[in-house]
Amino acid sequence: MLGVAAHVQAAQLGRIDELRALLDETPELINRANDRGMTALMAAAHGGHTAVVTMLLERGADVICGDDRGVSALDYAIRENRQEVVLAILDHAGHLVNEKGPCGKTALLVACEYGREAIARALLDRGAKVDALKKGLNVESAKMLAKIGAEKGIMLSGMQRDQTEADFSSQRLQPADAILIGSDLKFMAVLTKLDLGLSSIGVEGAKAIAEALKVNAVLTVLNLSVIWIGDEGAKAIAEALKVNAVLTDLCLDYNNIGAEGAIAIAEALKVNAVLKNCNLLKNHFDIESATMLAKVGAEKGIMLSGMKRDQTEAVFSVQRLQPADGILMASDLKFMAVLTSVDLRSNSIGDDGAKAIAEALKVNAVLTDLALWINGIGDEGAIAIAEALKVNAVLTKLNLNYNSMGVAGETAVRDAVKDRSGFVLHM
Repeated sequence: MLGVAAHVQAAQLGRIDELRALLDETPELINRANDRGMTALMAAAHGGHTAVVTMLLERGADVICGDDRGVSALDYAIRENRQEVVLAILDHAGHLVNEKGPCGKTALLVACEYGREAIARALLDRGAKVDALKKGLNVESAKMLAKIGAEKGIMLSGMQRDQTEADFSSQRLQPADAILIGSDLKFMAVLTKLDLGLSSIGVEGAKAIAEALKVNAVLTVLNLSVIWIGDEGAKAIAEALKVNAVLTDLCLDYNNIGAEGAIAIAEALKVNAVLKNCNLLKNHFDIESATMLAKVGAEKGIMLSGMKRDQTEAVFSVQRLQPADGILMASDLKFMAVLTSVDLRSNSIGDDGAKAIAEALKVNAVLTDLALWINGIGDEGAIAIAEALKVNAVLTKLNLNYNSMGVAGETAVRDAVKDRSGFVLHM
């Protein structure tokens, strides 16, 4: 029973008279631990005996020390959901509300970790400061804290209400962190740019951000690149895009989004009236879903590849781009008014990507230099490019080296440009 020391046992069982007698006889027992490093105060807190805790505190019990596992009396009271004991300890040592215990965590973090909502609320009422970002909370703990934060208007992520930009990229954020940030977004009145890229917020984090987007009325730029949201997270973001009326730039590249997520986003883009840039490269779309996205992008004037309308050069070499990526990029090429050079070498856009690029070449009137070497393009893709070259009068340099085309594809391309003076062709 929590060690063998008689005074610790008496404290654990709430035998206040027995404990008082032991301490009267041997006062030094007040902070003497049992064989597990547990003092009488810790045992009383664990057992929920407020009167015993109060008596021990009045006699000078050490309220700061921890047992062999680094658990203090306050930690035990929180873990065991002994709110009355927690308040009794804070009445005696109010400074503990914001001090890290032997376990390295504040009382509020311990309360969140163990799902003690009532205690967390009491701690906040006692002036507990919220410093919960990147503190290892799990999803349920973060949701509990976010609920309290929303009700009390408390910021949880360290952001300030008056800041206009927030960069959390490459900070190894977890789902719980995004939940806290999502809670804060509901209060941000001037934040226009948020970067959460290169993190691990995943599906749960994406859902939290999506919920915030439904009510946030100021955020215009949001980076969610490489956060691994998958189809489920993409669907949540898509639902938010249907009602959000301010976001203009969104990055969702490298997110393991498949066809289901792509279709959901496409449906959202059909009704969204403000989004202008939605980077969706390097996901796992199939040809059909990518084509659907490209169609919507073309109809709504939404850029899908991360390119900007005012850039003059675009380098996408050695990025493992797939056919779907080629389709998305081709959609954007139709809007580019000053882009003169595109480097897509050493990717895998294949025939489907090449055919999409070819369709874009038929209407693009500014691109002069196009590198497509090492892309797995066969005869079908090469012939499509050849047909485009018959109507495109501005392209002057084309590199198709090291692809998979045969005689038919190569002949078609050469014939398409044979009478164009100064045209540079590499095959």
